[in-house]
Amino acid sequence: MLLAIHLWLVAVGAQAIVDRVAMNVACIGCHPIQAAQWEGSEHATAYTDAPFQAALLREPQAFCRACHAPEQDARLSAITPASSIGVGCVGCHLDPVATPGADGRHLSMRAAVDCDGCHEFGFPDDALRAHPLAMQRTVSEHRSSPFGDQGCASCHLPRDAAGLHDHRIAVTRDPDTLARALAIAAERVGPSRIRVRLAVVGAGHAVPTGDLFRRLEIGAMAIDPHDPQRPARRWLGRRFATRVEPTGIEVIAEVADDRVHADAPRELVLEVPGADGRDVVWWVSHQRVAFPRGDDPAAAVLDGETPIGGGVLVHGGGSHFRARADHARRDRDRDRDRDRDRDRDR
Repeated sequence: MLLAIHLWLVAVGAQAIVDRVAMNVACIGCHPIQAAQWEGSEHATAYTDAPFQAALLREPQAFCRACHAPEQDARLSAITPASSIGVGCVGCHLDPVATPGADGRHLSMRAAVDCDGCHEFGFPDDALRAHPLAMQRTVSEHRSSPFGDQGCASCHLPRDAAGLHDHRIAVTRDPDTLARALAIAAERVGPSRIRVRLAVVGAGHAVPTGDLFRRLEIGAMAIDPHDPQRPARRWLGRRFATRVEPTGIEVIAEVADDRVHADAPRELVLEVPGADGRDVVWWVSHQRVAFPRGDDPAAAVLDGETPIGGGVLVHGGGSHFRARADHARRDRDRDRDRDRDRDRDR
């Protein structure tokens, strides 16, 4: 009897998955522009993406699969039509219990897209901790930021000239999105020292945010084609260490967080080897760390890197650096004001 009930539940669940896959196909058929944008996004490849598949192989956690393939049973790890959707139309827009909508054409839709469930969550062992720790806390960061009264879509799904949201969902692999997030400036403050200032100006959360091992690399190196110099590098991110709970179990604990927060600009001074009398090239990049190796941040294995800014500081006091972030901030403020005016007129 129990086996029969189990098989019936599996069959019902499988039919529900097939239905949602079919629903997603229907969404694509009726909304080709948004569908084409989404198909080029990281949401569409959330499960099939090579870095995620490599991470899943190392740590096959069901709670990872639940966010990266919400239309598939989280107990399954295979790539199927359901998991290949990644985070699709139905996952964001459709009510969990879909019924015919008031227009007789759509199924019932969510009143608003909810990003919270997949962009803030604790460690799987939170129930065993004296003090639970958020593995990702983008939602809390956003809530306490100057942009807390605006939705995630205002940055990540901006409206086009026709008022439609752009479904490419630009995030960490888009240089322009990262450039809009930060204002960056660099100057020489001594024969072999440079100072780099970073401030969040166009993001409603810390930079970086999301995955716990993401970080910024700030680096500089003296330019000498005849005698290559060693770079000076610093990394800003969250750092962790193993801690023993009162119950005797070992957990991962956060020991530092020096990311650039929305209300706390950062300033770093780098001592650049061989810089006295030479020009210095400097850079800031966003790094997606696959996994760290020991206590040496330089030994971490990356699964991707996106340049944000940089330039050359000339010996003798002159400087040249990219001002992409300032231009992008002005563009973003202009677009935000335009969207606000359009919404007010409706």
